[in-house]
Amino acid sequence: KVSSVSKSEVGHKQEPASASTITAPKLPFSLDVSVKGCHIKKSANGSSMKMANFQLFCNENKVENSSDVALNIGHFKNHLASVSDVYLCASFPFDAVNCINALNLSVRDATIVSGHSVEDWQESFQPKYKSKAAKSSSSAPSPVIKLPN
Repeated sequence: KVSSVSKSEVGHKQEPASASTITAPKLPFSLDVSVKGCHIKKSANGSSMKMANFQLFCNENKVENSSDVALNIGHFKNHLASVSDVYLCASFPFDAVNCINALNLSVRDATIVSGHSVEDWQESFQPKYKSKAAKSSSSAPSPVIKLPN
């Protein structure tokens, strides 16, 4: 079980004299992540995603100046799509964050539900993050608890 999750920055900006570019960070270590099962349910609309047997491996490739990535998903399902036995291998160059080299992808079974818009797909896989405005002190509950006599 995971007791906590931390957020880290995936890219950083370097500002040369001529223009601003974004480069991918080099991994300070190899990465090996395995998740046996995961069920994520959105409270806003009740939609959910299920994933089983997820494995992610990342290694720095010093010769190619890139990160080599391997991904395996045993099963993934949400209201838009369902896939089984997904295998992906790719290389992500550090100096070209919008580039994928040596992409290999295989999927045993895939089902896509028709009738959904681009917005549905974006919302499902790229959720919007809403910042919560700080509540004013007048609407905050009082810390005083009154007990009956």
